[in-house]
Amino acid sequence: MAQLDAQCSTTPSTANLDIVMLIDISANMGASNLRQLGLSFASELSQFNIGQNTRVSLITFADIYNIVGDLNNFTNSNQLASALFGLKVSNTTSVEALPISMIKASDLLCSAAAENSNRSPVVLVLTSSLNQIYVSDMLYIVQYELSTYTRITVNYNASDTNLASVLAKVASPADNFTSNDASLYNKIQNAFLQATCKSENYYVKVKEEQEKALSDDKAIKEEKNFGSKSRQRVLPENCQKKISLRQIHNRL
Repeated sequence: MAQLDAQCSTTPSTANLDIVMLIDISANMGASNLRQLGLSFASELSQFNIGQNTRVSLITFADIYNIVGDLNNFTNSNQLASALFGLKVSNTTSVEALPISMIKASDLLCSAAAENSNRSPVVLVLTSSLNQIYVSDMLYIVQYELSTYTRITVNYNASDTNLASVLAKVASPADNFTSNDASLYNKIQNAFLQATCKSENYYVKVKEEQEKALSDDKAIKEEKNFGSKSRQRVLPENCQKKISLRQIHNRL
C-alpha cells in the first residue's frame, strides 16, 4: 500500500488544493442534473477556503469547451457558487470537447506547478456521456497529461455500462463515483482531503497502475510504449513533457 505524508488536511478549510472541474453541459446531462450539480457543489465547496487555501477552475464541455474561470478567477465561495448556478445546458448531445478540456486542465495545473504552488492538483470530471469521443485518445491524454494528478470522476448516467467502464480507467484508484450515490459528496470531500496527503511513492504507483490498465485496452496497444521511460512525480518536469496539441489534433 502507498505511504502517505504525515502532514495532510483533515478539514476542508485547511485543504491546499488546485481543483479543475470539467463539467458536461450537453443535452445528455439535462437541465435538472446540471442544476442539482451546481447547487450541490456550491454547497460542498463552500466548506473550503476558496481563493486562499483552495483554488477552483471551471471548464464546461459539450461539442466545444469553455473556460468559465481559471484557478485565479474565483476569490471566494460566493463567486464560485454564482458561476455554478449560471451554467446552462447546451442543445447538442456531443461531448467531443471532453478530451481537449482535459488538456486545458493540464495546462492550468502545469502553470500552477511552474508558480511553485504548494497546492495538490485535482481534476474532477463530471459527465453523462461519451458521445462522439475517441475513447483511445482520451485515455491517451489521461495517461500522459493527467497521470500525476488526483482524478475524480462522477458518472451522471449510471445505466451506461460503457461510460462506467471508461470512467473507471480515467479515475484514480477508488475515486470513481456515480451521481445517484447517497454518500457522493462525502466521498468527494474525502477524495479531496486524501489528495492533500499523496506522497511521491503514491504518484509513481498510480502511474504504473494506469499504464498497466491502459496497456490492456486493445484500442491503444500500439501506443503503449510512448513515454514509458518517464515516471516523473515532479510536476514541472512532467509538464515539460506534455503532449503537443499538434501531435493529436487530427484524432480528437
